[in-house]
Amino acid sequence: MIGFGTTMNNVMKECAGDGHWFQADDTSQLEDAFEQIAKSLAELRVSK
Repeated sequence: MIGFGTTMNNVMKECAGDGHWFQADDTSQLEDAFEQIAKSLAELRVSK
């Protein structure tokens, strides 16, 4: 879950789970969040 233009509250964080949510306050942070998600998916594919 990515909070962009909003603050991640505890309900959102708990719903997403530890390490599965991102707070993006600007476009640079949003791009970083998507890069981290893409790297996680690539690692998942390599490990299968």
